[in-house]
Amino acid sequence: MAQGDRATIGVVDIATPNVTIGGLTDLPFPPGVQEVVEGSAGVDAEYLAIMAAMGRVAFTTRDLTALASIGLNGVAVTTLDAYYQMLAGVSGREAYGSAKHLKVSMSSGLAVPRMLSCGVGETAQCSFEAFAISADGATNPITVTADQTMPDDGSVDDVWTIGPIELNTVDYDVGSVSIDFGLDVAQEPPTEGDTYPKLCLIANRRPRITLTTLSAEAMATITSAGLALTSFAVYFRKLAARGTRVAEVTAEHVKISGTTGMAIPGDSSASIGGGRLATPITIVPDTSPPLTISTASAIT
Repeated sequence: MAQGDRATIGVVDIATPNVTIGGLTDLPFPPGVQEVVEGSAGVDAEYLAIMAAMGRVAFTTRDLTALASIGLNGVAVTTLDAYYQMLAGVSGREAYGSAKHLKVSMSSGLAVPRMLSCGVGETAQCSFEAFAISADGATNPITVTADQTMPDDGSVDDVWTIGPIELNTVDYDVGSVSIDFGLDVAQEPPTEGDTYPKLCLIANRRPRITLTTLSAEAMATITSAGLALTSFAVYFRKLAARGTRVAEVTAEHVKISGTTGMAIPGDSSASIGGGRLATPITIVPDTSPPLTISTASAIT
């Protein structure tokens, strides 16, 4: 018996906002099916049905410019298509223009950023999640179809790595940074006996930036009780294709910044044998908007 067909990560293509996102590293599809199983007189189940389907599409990409389309406010999306590229026995991949690929299509929903992270010697990655919304509660907002053409080959066009990090205009020597955009998304359960959700919204925004510094002086600056912030900025430095780094004055770097908040120290540690002192620091904004995102910034 033949093993059958196989697929791998492709691209995400959104009609509104009009953006195609490649450079993916992860592309899960949680259909969110909730079943109901009932029984009475017998030992075994006697009745099975689908109570609800709270579908989502998630993806992680190296293309940080996706944050220009899906930012801290989230964005209402129409026709979000997630493609899985079919594998070919000899060539490795079916051509993206051939009608052989699998498509998961969301007719409408809410897309938000989830996490942006990077460490020294790594390329930055940002994760996103889209929550499906049905027009009437009875129509499934997600369809899955085979034998589709992909709009793009999903190649990696640009990458970024960790850049300078400033607290109150002072540079900190940082080994890793992780930005949790802190969006509490409420995909409301369907009412009126419907199967699919008709409402999705952002209930709260509580972003946090977690970084680890190897600077011993940082402990004295931040103190054990934390440091009040009047400004902070996290840069992700763009790598130059076939080169090293894009010049700092070129507005192609990514900047996540804010005004007020606090830098709160975590548990510092060091170990015998030359283990470096490392201090985790959490930046908690306390203003609105809590963060400003620029995907076309110079490093200043």
